[in-house]
Amino acid sequence: MAADCQEETARPSLILVDDHRMFVEMLRDSLAGYYDIAGVAHTAEGLLALLETRTADCLVLDLQLPDRSDTSLIADVRRRRPAMRILVLTMFCDRAVAEAAFAAGADGFVPKDADGAELRHAIAEVLAGRRYLSPRLPKSSHGAGLEALHPALARLTPRQQDVLCMLGCGESETEIANRLQVAPSTVTFHKRNIQCVLGLENQRALVGYAVLLNGCLRDRNGAAVAAGSAAQVDCGPATADLGGTATPR
Repeated sequence: MAADCQEETARPSLILVDDHRMFVEMLRDSLAGYYDIAGVAHTAEGLLALLETRTADCLVLDLQLPDRSDTSLIADVRRRRPAMRILVLTMFCDRAVAEAAFAAGADGFVPKDADGAELRHAIAEVLAGRRYLSPRLPKSSHGAGLEALHPALARLTPRQQDVLCMLGCGESETEIANRLQVAPSTVTFHKRNIQCVLGLENQRALVGYAVLLNGCLRDRNGAAVAAGSAAQVDCGPATADLGGTATPR
């Protein structure tokens, strides 16, 4: 008599990493019907600790974590788990960020505004050994202004560009105020406006974005932004325009 039950094919396993606990739980619920969830982490340190005892077929990774907001975490994961596929799931719909992620060792890149079908397709692609880049991203960033990476950057004023640049280099509000010779409250005002223009949900998201964007652009262009007007990312005031026309404040 034939066996009544057949051995089930093992499902691919995932590790999910995102600092927004509600988001990662919703993500876990949406993917649990298709994959085994091997673990969840909310920080870079938590992920690296998890990898000491667990592995998975694919890591779904947010780049903006409380203790790490750059692509170096991808390289750290790759050294620990060379065979594990890495899919970046991020709020940043920037081609430069995607390029930096791939250079660090990522296998796929999807913005968080993608729907569930695209995310599952991206996971399937990287598990099959293929690179996946969401069609939502700009086709190219080379030789283009920063507005091609994040259209809202073109709407920042020159002073807002200065503040964003220095935030990305790790400077505090007090340090930025001293450098620009303005009151700290003025820097706070500019940060709030930048956050609004870029559509970032809080100040931590703004700082994380600034750090990540500066690092990606520095890696891509050797510490200078090839935006037609060569805006510098040397932690000094950004005297050149980031793209588009802006009225100084």
